[in-house]
Amino acid sequence: CGMGGPDTRIMRPSGGAAAFFLTHDRTCVYDVDGTALDESVLHPVGFLAATAQGSLAAIHSMAPDAQANALEWVRLMWDTPMRTGKRRYYDNFLYAFSMLALSGNYHDRW
Repeated sequence: CGMGGPDTRIMRPSGGAAAFFLTHDRTCVYDVDGTALDESVLHPVGFLAATAQGSLAAIHSMAPDAQANALEWVRLMWDTPMRTGKRRYYDNFLYAFSMLALSGNYHDRW
């Protein structure tokens, strides 16, 4: 189940989401067609962490900007402080796992 190399089923959607959110407001909620909704993301740090991890899958998609986009997401994640206040537990849990994955220190053999 995906342990034998890159899973092509997630490359394209991950790359599309990563590219989309580099050029759109990451605090806004969007419909599947890209229409902005009148809502704010409840877990902005968690959202950033998950998208940064997903951008790594997109590197293998061979999309023209996939590598540059992934590097930008890693930079965004690296420059993001841990969340404080309400909803910090969920966000910071994703933050920690994202940092492990992005640094190459989260493995399936644990």
